[in-house]
Amino acid sequence: MTNRKERTKGFFKTTILSFQHMFAMLGATVLVPMLVGLDVSITLITAGIGTIIFYFMTKKKVPVFLGSSFAYLPAMMAIMSGSGPIGSTLWQQKMGALVVAIFFTGLVYLVFAGVITLIGV
Repeated sequence: MTNRKERTKGFFKTTILSFQHMFAMLGATVLVPMLVGLDVSITLITAGIGTIIFYFMTKKKVPVFLGSSFAYLPAMMAIMSGSGPIGSTLWQQKMGALVVAIFFTGLVYLVFAGVITLIGV
């Protein structure tokens, strides 16, 4: 078993890693919704709620911030392209399509998680 001193990083390394994490979080949680045409405040709240749920589901062992993914940015931009201002009728229709696409992406993740749980890594 390691003691606390062996587990902690130095001040300089911790500071650099915290800035890297801040820029990654900022990009994922602010830039992605702005590029897609979503509301940034809703993204921040849902990312925070998801992070809290994840933190407790992992029994407080994995302190990680969950935010948007740049991997889906092109698909989200394609779905939301030409939707007009936030709240317009066309925007709401395209947002509905985006929500359905994200929902099914989550289902695919659950299927893969189940397969990995059953057969192992």
